[in-house]
Amino acid sequence: MRKLTPLPVSAAPAKSTYLNAPSLNSPKDSEMDAINQLRLHLSMALQTSLVSQEILNTFANHCQALFGICGIAFTASDPGLNTRIGETAIHHCSFNLATTNENVGELCLYSRKRLSDTDLMLIEVAASCTVYPLNNALQYHNAIVKAHRDPLTSLGNRLAMNAAVRREVSRANRHDSPLSILMIDIDHFKSINDNHGHAAGDKVIASVAEVLKNTAREADNAFRYGGEEFVVLLDGTDAEGAAVAAERIRSSVAKIQPDNLQLHNAVTVSVGCATMHKDEPVNDLTERADSAMYLAKSGGRNCVRAA
Repeated sequence: MRKLTPLPVSAAPAKSTYLNAPSLNSPKDSEMDAINQLRLHLSMALQTSLVSQEILNTFANHCQALFGICGIAFTASDPGLNTRIGETAIHHCSFNLATTNENVGELCLYSRKRLSDTDLMLIEVAASCTVYPLNNALQYHNAIVKAHRDPLTSLGNRLAMNAAVRREVSRANRHDSPLSILMIDIDHFKSINDNHGHAAGDKVIASVAEVLKNTAREADNAFRYGGEEFVVLLDGTDAEGAAVAAERIRSSVAKIQPDNLQLHNAVTVSVGCATMHKDEPVNDLTERADSAMYLAKSGGRNCVRAA
């Protein structure tokens, strides 16, 4: 096992299955022409998108056409962006991709046949062309995620919730499937802030968010609506199922005790449920859930109401 010759800019080879291959010589003039043409062509092709999957698809298509590569795998720092395209094979080479300041990830290319030294050299050039497009795509992805995440709880924020509700309402209408929404409010939250300070209030909010992450079927279905209010979307859930989910959340919250806090009363929530009617506008659905939550507040708090 040997390392491929690293490019001076950004693509440092990690490992290769090409055993006992002769060292790559310095490129000849004809090879330099091919390298420059490849770098120019790929750089232009890879800079047409800010989506990592699209960039890698373009890269895989070029490598398949140029070198007979049968598959690639990209491992990013965010597991959600890990990508595998095509098939694995016995011959493979891997590159650690990095800019001057950022580790981008590892790129692995698979081939069914042994590649020539010239192919290996050109593949290394091709891999180096992915570094900055992929780094830009990952930074763009991180910016989008941050824009849709609440920094205190890591739940989706109101912007993410609005998009998710519209998406799920459209899907429910299209497939004629049930959809329910829970509106959740922490009881007596103002008194927690007044009596224990805003730092304590933040801990209570974070603790309730953890309950939602643990009880919602998917963390991405729970959102911090604002302040001490939360929303949970329950796709494929009818009114009966929504009531069960709401009660599970209510009872779970009542059992928590935020770390290092000696609160005067237990943390509780009031929950409002609404199940979508056929072709019901998004605003009507969320307003019904909100009205149900206020019914729970006026009905004594620490309870569930449906509208």
